[in-house]
Amino acid sequence: MAKSKRKVKEGFWIGLGVIAIIILALIINWWKENAVIGWIILSIVVIGFGYSLYRFPSFRGLIFRTAKDTGKKIVFEEEVSEREPMPSKLRSEILRRAGNRCENPDCKAIVRPHIHHIDNNNNHNSPRNLIALCPNCHTAAHHNNFSNSQLRNWVSRSWESYKRRGKSRA
Repeated sequence: MAKSKRKVKEGFWIGLGVIAIIILALIINWWKENAVIGWIILSIVVIGFGYSLYRFPSFRGLIFRTAKDTGKKIVFEEEVSEREPMPSKLRSEILRRAGNRCENPDCKAIVRPHIHHIDNNNNHNSPRNLIALCPNCHTAAHHNNFSNSQLRNWVSRSWESYKRRGKSRA
């Protein structure tokens, strides 16, 4: 898999600084007038939140996972892959050959298939090196549950079937 690059969005730090200054000014202004109530509210919130983090592991996981994901979305631009996208003409040829189904003959999934590089070389876009697999079979192929020769046999069968379908229509 290609590594992705992430870049901090332009103006993020400036925007964060402005928002922090505004919030701090509002809190300081309110706190001057209501110091006792402010400390009581702050204490109750901190103790309740701390107890919940301590007592409930699922809540702790949810909070940390959500904070991490939200932070990534706010700070980083959308992740961009280093590899070039597959030409749409080639993709449609592979999907047409497969009949828009998984090319695993034992798979009965009826979902939009992914395109998998049999030799795991993303630059080798020969139609004989590409196979349409459902998401489950695609994951299994990446975990080496299918051998490359097995995948190539499925592609050969699909080519033969595709040729027969094309001749019968003519």
